[in-house]
Amino acid sequence: MIHGHGDDLNFKGMSLRADFSSNTYYGGLPPGLTEHLQDQLPRLAHYPEPDAAELTRLLADLHNISPEQVLPGNGATALIYRLARLYTGKRSAILVPTFSEYEDACRLNNHQLTYLSRESLSTQSSLNADVIWLCNPNNPDGSLLPSVDIETLLKTRPQTMVIVDEAYEPLAFQPCSVLPLLPQYSNLVVIRSLTKAFAMPGIRLGYVVTHPKIIAQLKYFAQPWELGTMTQETGKFIAINHQSLLPDRKKLEKETNLFREQLQQLPEFAFYPTSCPFLLGRTLQGKASELKHWLQDKYSLLIRDATNFRGLDSSHFRVSLRTQKENQLLIEALKQWKA
Repeated sequence: MIHGHGDDLNFKGMSLRADFSSNTYYGGLPPGLTEHLQDQLPRLAHYPEPDAAELTRLLADLHNISPEQVLPGNGATALIYRLARLYTGKRSAILVPTFSEYEDACRLNNHQLTYLSRESLSTQSSLNADVIWLCNPNNPDGSLLPSVDIETLLKTRPQTMVIVDEAYEPLAFQPCSVLPLLPQYSNLVVIRSLTKAFAMPGIRLGYVVTHPKIIAQLKYFAQPWELGTMTQETGKFIAINHQSLLPDRKKLEKETNLFREQLQQLPEFAFYPTSCPFLLGRTLQGKASELKHWLQDKYSLLIRDATNFRGLDSSHFRVSLRTQKENQLLIEALKQWKA
């Protein structure tokens, strides 16, 4: 899906007071990154490392694993499409509602698709799937599948590849990565992103962590110089300084809980529980698409119309945590909806 994601007004040159549509960390670019990239500008006169070997090594060091278990790519979405290509024609099950690119990538590669809710996963003993796709924590609702449930899935279905997208894990209120399960389960694939937690969606950079055999298979589709110099340098900077640059989980939890409490006091809306600094909501009056355009036109505020997530209806929308001042702008605006 090319269009229909968050942050869509930037392409139209529109000025916003606050953007709640993109579920990236509100803190802005990591300190020191801009200066680092400025220092790397002379390197643009040369080709980048063709296989991003140094970046791969640093990402492996970050997780205390072998470089043979890591493959960086041009954003987590590009890696989703590469994984779908690897399993062309297979039977895929997708836990919905969730990120639409799993379905799009699978359709492009002729997968036979099944959809199931996260709640029903434990009862699907007859599920016939070669690949299971899940986002954890999930987009758009911030729900969290316990690691023990994912391990049960891996253990009881050893012939099924379980692909866990952890793009939002660094933003979750509690650590929830299944990366520690990798040594035990060769059917586990983990996708990580550097976009969300480090607030830099303009740099497309993610990576897959899995069994070396699967990495080798994914590399079969690789092209030289897939990652440009600035992308590689950004990744290396983040990997080296990773711990000091991560958002404070407890702070995010406190701020998100306050934001949700304030939003829940609005009688025209309902909001779901979350484990991340973004919220799935419903308007009880009108449609989410109408709400989006009304906020945009009248208040220069942008939310994410979530009606294009499979399993959600025309009332659903998503908002991400912003600064306290920006959050208040949205709250005050929503008070006027259908007033």
